[in-house]
Amino acid sequence: MFIKFLPIFLFSILFSSCKTQVIKSNSAIIINGADNNLDILDLKRLRIKSKIKVDENKNYFAHHVYFSKSKEFVSIALPAIDFSKGHDGMHMMNVPGRIVVLNSKKANVKVQIDVPTANHNAIVSPNEKEVWTTGMSHKGRIYVYDLGTGKLKDQIMVNADPSEIIFSKDEKYAAVACGESSFVTIIDVHSKKIIKEIKVDPNPSNVWAGFENNIFVENSLRKTLNIIDLNSLKVIDFIDFDFTPGFAVYNVLNREIWVCSKSDDNVYIYKQKNHKWIKTEKFISSGGPHMIAFFDGSTKALLINQFESTVLIIDAQTKKEIKRITTSDKPNGIAVWE
Repeated sequence: MFIKFLPIFLFSILFSSCKTQVIKSNSAIIINGADNNLDILDLKRLRIKSKIKVDENKNYFAHHVYFSKSKEFVSIALPAIDFSKGHDGMHMMNVPGRIVVLNSKKANVKVQIDVPTANHNAIVSPNEKEVWTTGMSHKGRIYVYDLGTGKLKDQIMVNADPSEIIFSKDEKYAAVACGESSFVTIIDVHSKKIIKEIKVDPNPSNVWAGFENNIFVENSLRKTLNIIDLNSLKVIDFIDFDFTPGFAVYNVLNREIWVCSKSDDNVYIYKQKNHKWIKTEKFISSGGPHMIAFFDGSTKALLINQFESTVLIIDAQTKKEIKRITTSDKPNGIAVWE
């Protein structure tokens, strides 16, 4: 497997006066799939203050971005396929992927790793010694690489078409949905062993961080959301939708689940009443609402619109738009450092 380390390169292209580029607190980072740029959004001034070029290769498309636990590292997947056009038929293709991990302080590349198959995201392990990613193919794999050397440490065989991989809030488990199955796979982070396959609705699309030690399982095909408790390793709740769901996130302040709709460009908000999740409000968006992150004590939301190339700042209480900011081309991932 070909692995190469890159020098510090291509700092701010937004402000020519910037000689160094630092990712720091009170920032949100937005990854853009069409031009492989990382936008740095100042959360105090609510403006994009700089940009970083992640990869020059136009055959790769940056997809999703995560901070490591200490915020020292930023991890990005770069599959050689444009996921904005859909995931259909992925397990029948032989398409490579890539991982780029940046150091936050100087925004230089710590390691670049070529992955055998297209990957949906990349995430640094809780101990910050490894980087994990998936191989979206009929021969489903989880790849675990050494963060210091970039060398492959482990391969974990899973069902076909594993997508987003995330770690539990208690840092014990990794969880991934495999699209050609009816299960979410739970892996022990330390031993790298599969400890359970949890039955969910058929053909789950993705897993997302939920509330407490729970995770959300998005199912675009069946138009549902399963909620899994990682303490008991069981599905404890669900929501049936009248639209095709995408990304889902929990607002801890309002005790709401916000769900991006793939059907009509809206964000729908759900609240639990009498032990049932009820649709209470919606935010009318445009241009492909793709991912949401909360900040300022969960009183404000950042919503990226993939096909409009914008990030919206929303008042999480009133559900009113505060500001609309133009991003680089096709934003598809966002992470917050307050």
